[in-house]
Amino acid sequence: MLIEGDTAMGFRERLNAMNSPAQITGSNPSNQRRHSWGYFVGLAVMGIFYILAGSNHFASPTTYLSVVPPYIPWPLTMIYISGVAEILGGIGLFVPDGFVFPRTRAAAAWGLVALLIAVYPVHINMCLHPDRYSAIQPWILWLRLFFQLPLIAWAWYYTRMLRTPNSLLSRNEIGAKFIRGRKR
Repeated sequence: MLIEGDTAMGFRERLNAMNSPAQITGSNPSNQRRHSWGYFVGLAVMGIFYILAGSNHFASPTTYLSVVPPYIPWPLTMIYISGVAEILGGIGLFVPDGFVFPRTRAAAAWGLVALLIAVYPVHINMCLHPDRYSAIQPWILWLRLFFQLPLIAWAWYYTRMLRTPNSLLSRNEIGAKFIRGRKR
């Protein structure tokens, strides 16, 4: 990522540029707004959760094999792919924006949203066929199904850009620009 006027940057310069006020807000330092502590705690908890969950796909794949619906081809391969996706998504949440992509964390969060939606049929299948999972109480199967929705919302929260009061046009400014545009 290059900042205006620069042609090449070293590792340390890139890290400093990612955290500069202009990079955070796109404007002057007086308009600076950063994320809260809670934002980063939630980000860290989510990242660790997905790294551990993805690692578990490799540590005990037989657990996941038992829940893969029969219509999904190559179940073990799919378990490994979803494990890699979870690990990469979790790691991506720790990578600062601008280090790899302009919005690395948002890309990782969007990947986790897509992953959670992709594995949702597995949870639906478990609820529709509780007899196959006699070791798990049916209410736990339904709880897992509904637990996916807050996980999707949590990941989606980290896809949003940081907004500042001056980074968005007010309704009056939008209306004024629209009217000025029509008069020309």
